[in-house]
Amino acid sequence: MTEPFVGRESELDRLEAAVDEVRSGRGGVVLMAGEPGIGKTRLARELEALAVERGARVLWGRAHEAGGVLAYWPWTQALRTLIADASDDELRGWLGGSSEVLRILPELREHMPELAEPEPIADPESA
Repeated sequence: MTEPFVGRESELDRLEAAVDEVRSGRGGVVLMAGEPGIGKTRLARELEALAVERGARVLWGRAHEAGGVLAYWPWTQALRTLIADASDDELRGWLGGSSEVLRILPELREHMPELAEPEPIADPESA
């Protein structure tokens, strides 16, 4: 049984409004930050439950402060879940002809062989 969720009503209200914005087609980004152990993951799980209840697809990616993590790793994790759960036609609809995502998801080529190679990056340091 899940413990009751208390003490974060204002944050959850703001997140609920953000879900409503996304569901209405306006989109957006919400970031959560704070010290370890203050309940960010629990708040995110509550947000996930709310979003799923309203018909949204939820993807997870995690980042840690420790060094050695690949650039865009949370996005890679989330998008790999999307690729595994989506049809090739859905992927085409979401991505159109954009090939930039191939930089972090080369396995996407298996689903969309028609994508052109991304343009070379002129300055790898700024990439």
